[in-house]
Amino acid sequence: MWIFLFVSSAFALFDETQKMGPTAGMAGAGSVLDRGGSYAAYYNPASMLLPEGKRFGLSFALVGFNSSFKPIENIVIENTATADSVAMGSVSTVYPATVGSVLGVMWQAFDWQRVTVGLVAFFPLKEIAVLQTLDAYQPVYMLYRTRGQRPQIHMGISGALTEHLSFGLGVAGGFSLTSRANVFMNTRSLSASKMSFGSTLLPKAAPFFGFYWDAGAIKTGIVGRVPLNTDNTLQLISNVKVATSSFPFDFISRSSLFYDPATIEYAISYKRGQVRLLSQLDCQFWAPAPSMSLDVEPLAQGASFQPGTPPSMEYRTIIIPRLGLEMQITDHTVLRAGYAYRPSILMRLPLGNGNYLDPNVHMVHAGSSITYGDYSFDASLFYHVLVISQITKTPLDEMEQPGQKVGSPSYMAGGGVFGVSIGISILL
Repeated sequence: MWIFLFVSSAFALFDETQKMGPTAGMAGAGSVLDRGGSYAAYYNPASMLLPEGKRFGLSFALVGFNSSFKPIENIVIENTATADSVAMGSVSTVYPATVGSVLGVMWQAFDWQRVTVGLVAFFPLKEIAVLQTLDAYQPVYMLYRTRGQRPQIHMGISGALTEHLSFGLGVAGGFSLTSRANVFMNTRSLSASKMSFGSTLLPKAAPFFGFYWDAGAIKTGIVGRVPLNTDNTLQLISNVKVATSSFPFDFISRSSLFYDPATIEYAISYKRGQVRLLSQLDCQFWAPAPSMSLDVEPLAQGASFQPGTPPSMEYRTIIIPRLGLEMQITDHTVLRAGYAYRPSILMRLPLGNGNYLDPNVHMVHAGSSITYGDYSFDASLFYHVLVISQITKTPLDEMEQPGQKVGSPSYMAGGGVFGVSIGISILL
């Protein structure tokens, strides 16, 4: 079982730009082929089969990342379509770093078909979780703000179907948050205001599966995942009493806190001598992604007000190519390098309503491992370049009335993410 200590990248720990272990040095190329690695319960449960003579593994990691985005200054941040006045200003692009820990466990439970079970879990260290919806109109890097600040658990089971072919099943954990608040605001003297609040956190799960084929010099594998939406529903029942009159203000709001799309990942590798070449294609189906900002709807018993109309952002299916190179330079040392390209999940630049940002990303990784017996020490670093683009807003405000949209007149989007990884592994 591998034990890794590393600093990670910009998305959630288990996301398409974040790869752990040896694949971290190859931009995730061949992640579904990481046989016997402690993170196989997430990458590809079919590859969890431990080497002959090994029964158990335990892993622990510390993770983090740092991002740097272009400043967004001197733009419209409020207007009469989204607030009660027009305001110019800046939007912060300084996002909190992700720092967390990873625990991985893998155990060959039965000799029959080498049945193996595994678990991989990520827990943020600074906060247990940051649950924050996106602003509906102001500029925000939608996949970089808080996706790394959430606990995650993946479990898997695998077995050998034939000498060369294995199969695995896994499940990814999530949750659904439902909250209700009751508020009564009293403006009279010699009276009191009051509020009560309650929340329910229900577990959710999404299955995934994988196949792994080992033919010696050539290895190949495929993983399929169903989508997982971590959603939020908030209902507010309020009353404001002024003099002798009461004004009810009731609404319900819904949003997605985190969304992991349906994904198909296919990889193949070829080894000749001391050199191994790896390639991988990841297909992510973002088109059906739900709204990531709160949709506010008035309830029938409350006062009448305009419902929230968040911008309609069109998402698309993307394909992420990955290439990796692995070279054994001594009996104990391996060098790695890799490149991947992730297109934006947005259909087009946000020139109209809304300012969700997700630039195209070039990912360059490099790493090395030193192995002695059952122990391996890993190190890698990466830099992700978010392609710079200019966002020039179209005329009229969000309601197609005379005025300027939030984000007007224009701003630049783009930046970079830097990470380093170090780790230790052991097989038992």
